[in-house]
Amino acid sequence: MLLEIHLRDFVLVREAALSLGPGLVCVTGETGAGKSLLVQALKLLAGQRGSPQLVRHGAEQAVVEAEFRPTPALQEELRARGLESDGGLLVRRIITASGKGRVFVNGVMVTLKELRGLMAPLLSIVGQHEYHRLFHPHRQRELLDGYGGLQKELARYAGLFRRLSSLREEVERLEARSQEVRRRRAEMEQELREIEAVDPRPGEDDELEQERRLLRSSKELRQLGEECYQGLYVGSGSVVELLDRCRRSLERVASLDPAAQSMAQEAESLLVAATELATDLRSYCDSIPTDLRRLEEIEERLYHLRQLMRRFGPGLDDVAAHRRRLQEALAGMEELEGRLEEARSRLEAAGREALEAARALSQARRRAAEELSRRISQELERLRMEGARLTVEVRTPAPAVDHLGPAGLDEVVFLFRPNPGHPPRPLAEIASGGELSRVLLTIHSMMEREAQGTLVFDEIDAGIGGGVAEVVGAKLQELARRGQVLAVTHFPQIAARAQTHIKVEKGLADGAAETTMTLLSTPEERRRELARMVGGGGEASERLAQELLEWR
Repeated sequence: MLLEIHLRDFVLVREAALSLGPGLVCVTGETGAGKSLLVQALKLLAGQRGSPQLVRHGAEQAVVEAEFRPTPALQEELRARGLESDGGLLVRRIITASGKGRVFVNGVMVTLKELRGLMAPLLSIVGQHEYHRLFHPHRQRELLDGYGGLQKELARYAGLFRRLSSLREEVERLEARSQEVRRRRAEMEQELREIEAVDPRPGEDDELEQERRLLRSSKELRQLGEECYQGLYVGSGSVVELLDRCRRSLERVASLDPAAQSMAQEAESLLVAATELATDLRSYCDSIPTDLRRLEEIEERLYHLRQLMRRFGPGLDDVAAHRRRLQEALAGMEELEGRLEEARSRLEAAGREALEAARALSQARRRAAEELSRRISQELERLRMEGARLTVEVRTPAPAVDHLGPAGLDEVVFLFRPNPGHPPRPLAEIASGGELSRVLLTIHSMMEREAQGTLVFDEIDAGIGGGVAEVVGAKLQELARRGQVLAVTHFPQIAARAQTHIKVEKGLADGAAETTMTLLSTPEERRRELARMVGGGGEASERLAQELLEWR
């Protein structure tokens, strides 16, 4: 509930301070006096963006400040955010002439987004924008869901739909990856077959290169080896023969002179070493390969290894690493296919569950639509719209998962028939401004809302006549019993029903236009304002104004 509002240097208002009570609050004044400024100020408090044009000419900044009585739920939220202050809610908007603005809640600076969230349960403004919103099917669906109290069913479905959407995205992502994998799979399998057909070993190329060099030099190696063997052991005057002769001579010397014994022994050792070397050399020469077919095998093997290294190298270690990567990737592809199948299964189950919830929501909407259509039509009769009918139609396509949307299967359409004998058509096509005002008032009167909230009607009486204004005033008064209602009106029949009456006037101050807002606190002040609204003055107007006050 709005308790107080204070404006300073706001458009044409130099200073205005108003204390509001519960029930119906009416704002009246001459056309062009600035009645809409109060609504504009409330829009700022609700979180609408400000602009430099809202600052009074010559002033540095405009200030809009209001105190609200928060709901218990909002009081808890304020406490959780560290914004609680003596149980109240003080909102302050400052807009500078340069266009900068600041927002304070209980003295703490907040963002516009935070302000909108806090004010949503406290302040609802119904104006021309709401009329246009009423034409949109999604708004009509929101109103039907609100009337039917379908928040729980809608929240359950919304959760299921979010899960369904998430699973759809997961399946689409996995399918895209699977397509890429399938495209790459044949290529990867071919690469793996090529590697496995050769089956290289790390370091194998070095070994083969060494063996190839040996085979290519085998003739020369055998020739050199034979020459060495002949000179060392076999030929006349070989090293072994000379060493053996030398050994025997030294042994004779040692028998004559013991001091030469070591030389004889050393000669013996050299002879043994030369003999062993000759044996080894003979074995080496015998081991030198001479099979040219083996050389051809090595050349072919090296060719295949080099082919692999050119593609997947540069070395055989790199080829082996690529082979492991291919094996792991192909194994991962099998896992991906399994994940995809599992995700598709979960998506199918989620689709069934969401579709079931959507069907239940559609049934609940149809029940609520039938009741809302009947009640609105009854209320329109009370609002002097005899014969008018408003039908809430729930259009549901064939129930299929592909038809599910964020709010279910349904499209909700408000069909309006202003006069008997005519077919109903969409509300946007045939309703006049006055009819829209009454339809909107009727719908809001049926919506449940917290008793401490403030509902603001801007130009609710647009396009209606005096007789209808009487009924609209009664409806506003009835609505105000459930919570504070603020209405800008041109009709005395409506203003007379107000518990709080605000008069807006425009005049000149220091040669500039200035709007003042005054709380009419005495019966005499209200009687004079109502008389002005009735006919501009005179005894007849005074008497009618007095009758309106007394009758209310």
